[in-house]
Amino acid sequence: MLNIEADQRVHIRSTQDNPVAAWKALASIYLQRKPGARFAAYDEFFGIRKREDESLSALTARVDQAMLKIKELRPSDATNPFTIDNLDDELVCMTLVHSLPQEYSHFTSNKANKEKQRKTQATNYVMIHERKEMK
Repeated sequence: MLNIEADQRVHIRSTQDNPVAAWKALASIYLQRKPGARFAAYDEFFGIRKREDESLSALTARVDQAMLKIKELRPSDATNPFTIDNLDDELVCMTLVHSLPQEYSHFTSNKANKEKQRKTQATNYVMIHERKEMK
């Protein structure tokens, strides 16, 4: 493990002879597979634009790299795989959260850090808050 900094070796000491296990150990510590991290990756992905001096092959490589990042951030639970329905729910939730004005910042930061987001939870919160404002 020559390319691992000394302060990181503690995380892979027991797996240093197995590169796959070492990578998994480091990923479990540093790769945040949470909706907020995925939302940031999607935001970056959809914000990709061809640079003036960029070739189409370089653009394609950037798009592929951004998609790999998104895939790495998906939950990896084999008993409960990430599905299109999960993606749909997250996108609705994230769009609702992203569209809220600054006065909802307490809600948006809380939702972005939760392990799971549900469309119904986000929708219900927005509707309840709206009812409170109408009173």
